[in-house]
Amino acid sequence: MRIITYLKANIKSLPEKIMAVLLLMSTSFGVSQDLCRVWSEATRLGDLASAINESSGISSSLLFPERLYHTNDSWNDGPEFFVSDLEGKQLQTITLNVDKGLIPTIDIEDMDVGPCPEGSCIFLADIGDNLAKRSEIHILITPEAELFSEAVSPKVLTLRYPDGSHDAEAFAIHPNGDLYILTKEVFPIKTPPANLYRLKKHIWGNNADSYTLELVASIDVRALSGSSVEVLSHIVTSMDISADGKRLLLLTYGEVFELQKDLATLSTLTTLFDIPFKKIEVVTLLQQESISYTAKGYGFIYSAEARGQASPLLEVICQE
Repeated sequence: MRIITYLKANIKSLPEKIMAVLLLMSTSFGVSQDLCRVWSEATRLGDLASAINESSGISSSLLFPERLYHTNDSWNDGPEFFVSDLEGKQLQTITLNVDKGLIPTIDIEDMDVGPCPEGSCIFLADIGDNLAKRSEIHILITPEAELFSEAVSPKVLTLRYPDGSHDAEAFAIHPNGDLYILTKEVFPIKTPPANLYRLKKHIWGNNADSYTLELVASIDVRALSGSSVEVLSHIVTSMDISADGKRLLLLTYGEVFELQKDLATLSTLTTLFDIPFKKIEVVTLLQQESISYTAKGYGFIYSAEARGQASPLLEVICQE
């Protein structure tokens, strides 16, 4: 489904060979769907390579259906991301050439793949801010490539919140190119709603020096969980948007939620609660922080930080 949406938006600009492959593949993908009511149990696709020991972001490729991208929470070996197969193996490490002044402050917490002027790009979200003191955050963007060199020089978007600093671990790009960040709210008694911020495609594509995000919604994850005491289920650590743009997938430390809402329809500040949603029963991983819809069919994959051991890569499929 991700590839169908990409194809519709970019068919005129795709090389003939890639376009032919995507047209062939699209016959096996479904069309726009409502929320899935019945999900499979989690299937272990494999274990992430040892280099991915603090998995904080994962995304399915738009152009290459047998490929995944990953990022670590900490860059112990410098700025980088990873390319793997669908089992988390055949790993390639890609170094990111960024301004040395940024490296000490960068905290990549999520990633996604989506449309960009070059066609399809990898977006790495430098949005982590545990103490909520950063004056600016960044999105690092580099085009998807059939064969990556050992190092790439990403485009860097500098962003600011309109209402002060926030910690965040969840980022996603809408099929229309709009960028979304959802804050990480932590409070031991009553977790407040998470704030959803947006940067529209026509704004971030104008090559300005910096951009101010727009607050478009709040999501009461505590209410979605149905529990006032399971605090870990209230803290969002990753998110993704479906290929048709109509569903939002949220990962917390304890749960997975899918919401039926096209974020592109938000025009005024909205509380996203009184909308269809599904709490999906999954195997809970220790410090799970990465989730992505799959490229094929209707399903998702997720993984976790795993310091000192390999993190499992799990897949859950809609059974309707």
